[in-house]
Amino acid sequence: MGDQSWGEYAAATLVKTSEGEITIKDGENPLDIRQWMALKMQPGILKRIKNGYISVKDTSVEEEAIKEFKCSLFEQLKTEGYSLAQKKCESSNYKDFEQALVKQWLSKEEDAMIESKALREVDSLGIAKSTKNIALFSAVIACVPIVINLVDMIT
Repeated sequence: MGDQSWGEYAAATLVKTSEGEITIKDGENPLDIRQWMALKMQPGILKRIKNGYISVKDTSVEEEAIKEFKCSLFEQLKTEGYSLAQKKCESSNYKDFEQALVKQWLSKEEDAMIESKALREVDSLGIAKSTKNIALFSAVIACVPIVINLVDMIT
């Protein structure tokens, strides 16, 4: 048991997460944001968090750490690209706490691709309409000399 008294040892909770085993003791437990997010995925721990037995000392620090983690993950996904991220997501290559964020990023990317495709189609229709107008104008211009020749022949 080392330096811990029996009471401290008994009060510690060992939790297995996707980030490995995490020991939660009474008092402060400095955790990496990945460990905290993995810990929050555990049903028993989530209940203890909701009941106030486990809490964050400063929620603004938690929010900032989650925001930074999310930005970092999204940059990684952007680098990997949509197709690879989707394959890895489908084969559960991401940790449990990352999975929801990856799905959120994929959904956002799908929406952007749909919007981009719609804009390209609108541009294509605009170009087609312009081409049609140019062709019509060219046909009208081509008919002008014929009309002038007919008018000259009649007069």
